[in-house]
Amino acid sequence: MLKDQIAGKNDSWAMRWYASTFLQNKLTLYPARSLVFNIGLDASGTHCEVTNEYDVDLSSIPIRIETIQIEEN
Repeated sequence: MLKDQIAGKNDSWAMRWYASTFLQNKLTLYPARSLVFNIGLDASGTHCEVTNEYDVDLSSIPIRIETIQIEEN
């Protein structure tokens, strides 16, 4: 998929994002509660159509940041 992206066969930014994080031994965290509301699903973008599939209730609970040991599973 990355080769296809480089060759212009797809234009997903996510392929380059994941490849760069993988090559640098980085991690991506996904929060358990939504912190953003996506207003970009109005059919005006490249990969977008009108949908409410991703409409969520934003979390009003503060997120506590703490240092934790990272473990692979």
